[in-house]
Amino acid sequence: MLVAGGPSTGDSLSILKMVRTALDSGASGVCMGRQVFSHPEVEKMAKAIVLLVHQDYSVDDAISACGL
Repeated sequence: MLVAGGPSTGDSLSILKMVRTALDSGASGVCMGRQVFSHPEVEKMAKAIVLLVHQDYSVDDAISACGL
């Protein structure tokens, strides 16, 4: 199961919490475009999502590691 990103919010914490909740509920990954590409820190946001999905980081650890 993949989770779609939904409308753009630009709020790093809420986006990453949604991703972490989906993963913890059994999702295999996410399919996000606008949540990443309209974010003020595109590269940092993409990296944080990668850390959540592929490295099983917590939201706080991903935010800290990516400087969000």
